[in-house]
Amino acid sequence: MSVVVAVEKGNRVAIAADSLYTAGNLRVPPEYKINHQKLFKWGSCWLGLIGWGALSNITESLIRDYPDAMNDPSRQGVFDSLRALHPIMRDDFYLETSEDKGQPVESSQLDGLLISSRGIVGFSSYRNVNEYARFWAIGAGREYALGAMHACYDRLRDPAAIARNGVNAAITFNDSCGAPVQIHTLSKKH
Repeated sequence: MSVVVAVEKGNRVAIAADSLYTAGNLRVPPEYKINHQKLFKWGSCWLGLIGWGALSNITESLIRDYPDAMNDPSRQGVFDSLRALHPIMRDDFYLETSEDKGQPVESSQLDGLLISSRGIVGFSSYRNVNEYARFWAIGAGREYALGAMHACYDRLRDPAAIARNGVNAAITFNDSCGAPVQIHTLSKKH
């Protein structure tokens, strides 16, 4: 599991993640795994993912093959993109879409946060898409990340510093997260 956070403040927006790969109780630090990135550039957006490691490979292929898929980073635009990409993920990448008998729709097994010049959008495996103000966190240690960002948001001006505090709190208190912090920022359009 991983932690991904996003913060907007002033005219900047930041996304950050930890760098540890885990598989059950196996921890693979980034010095042992070359492809440890959890943040991906997709068009004008940055995308952070949590979940199964295979989803990083799928995402890299989707970014390469569908570079314009995230052209509309609005909440509804992200929903439409995820809806269009789901059958490709299911059919071309053999994605297992069932999680439990009571699920409302097929799962895309993909949870993430996305930042763009418009702000922060988060999505879950059932393509529930939400737009966030100020900050948000997903994944392992998200409770610690949210608390840390809440505690420093009014005091710090730089969204990257706020995001770094959030990820560092998750790294400190959750054994599924590990250093170093990956971070990217964008200018926000008003």
